[in-house]
Amino acid sequence: MGRSVRTLKTVIIGGGLLGLEAARAMQRFNTEVHVIEHSSWIMFNQLDSRAGDYLKQYIESLGIYIHINQRVQEIKGDDKVESIQLTNNKLIECDTLIFAAGIISNNELAIDAGIGIGKGIRVDDHLQTNDPNIYAIGECAEHDCKMYGLVAPGFEQASVLARHLNNDCEIKYKGSIAATNLKVLDYPVFSIGNTGSSARDRECFVYQDHEQDIYRKIVVINGRIRGAIGIGEWPAVQRIQDAVENRHRIWPWQLKRFMTDGIIWYDADSDNIAEWPSTAIVCNCTGVTRGQLSIAFKHGACTAERLAAETGASSICGSCKPLLNDFVGSTSNIQPTQGYITLLIASVITLIAAFSALFLPSMEYSDSVNAAFNIDVLWLGRSFAISLWQ
Repeated sequence: MGRSVRTLKTVIIGGGLLGLEAARAMQRFNTEVHVIEHSSWIMFNQLDSRAGDYLKQYIESLGIYIHINQRVQEIKGDDKVESIQLTNNKLIECDTLIFAAGIISNNELAIDAGIGIGKGIRVDDHLQTNDPNIYAIGECAEHDCKMYGLVAPGFEQASVLARHLNNDCEIKYKGSIAATNLKVLDYPVFSIGNTGSSARDRECFVYQDHEQDIYRKIVVINGRIRGAIGIGEWPAVQRIQDAVENRHRIWPWQLKRFMTDGIIWYDADSDNIAEWPSTAIVCNCTGVTRGQLSIAFKHGACTAERLAAETGASSICGSCKPLLNDFVGSTSNIQPTQGYITLLIASVITLIAAFSALFLPSMEYSDSVNAAFNIDVLWLGRSFAISLWQ
């Protein structure tokens, strides 16, 4: 806090999520802030070039300078930092330098123990290393040549490992679909799955609205949504995330509508969280779904705080807490239909009568008019009333 007040010129090395958040935090006291990113666009792992451009323009409109395709060649200063020199020889004066260049797993202990490593500690589908008595999960674990720097995959790995240690031999970790759904400096950013770096052009479908600063992209492989990017407001992101995780099919007319209006499903643009699919993720950090919130709500968790305590939603970064408040408000307004028990009983009786009529033996005409009761009067129309009178 003291540094953010004293600094006049700050340089952030790293244009990822943490670097951008640090840039905004350091700018609060009219500090000149520069962000250095060595990749071709900011948030390189989550976005594509066009989405990166949208985000760059927005951040620069806030007065933060973005330098892409650049590395710090030299840090100048004797007792303290005075400036940095970039690979293009540009000199940027600064009195504060912040590193936000990502994480690298500390593998020294694993190396000393003879455990196999790559970028991280290599594990199989049971999160087991080459030593059968040692397992690894979280940011240090490398599964199928992939490492995840997010909390949700760590929880998924922990769940698989717990079941495996309890002798569930069938359970396997098949990898996680990394999802980012948050606001970067108050600008909505969404990314999940295959964002298109390896997809062919005919598999990528884009909608853009320059006036509203909206960019939406979905990647469709073999008729199913495999990834998506969203910059700007997109009410359907929860439905999109559900579709990617469960590989839902998308139809040609939906793709045409998406490229024209930016909409895949009309009902997905509802702001009412209670109307989301039960499998839709509400909390990306913990993987809590709308269905889990509904179950907790039915068991008495009727406030956002109680829902957080029961399900773990919003307990990590807190960005989904407004969704919990919306869920509690919208769900509490749903009242049961008056007299629903009477209607339910009547409906059940009607169904039983209908099925009984299907399986009862057929009824024949009476042989004589002198019978005590002629069942056939039921379908002989007007004579029914006369017969009853007689």
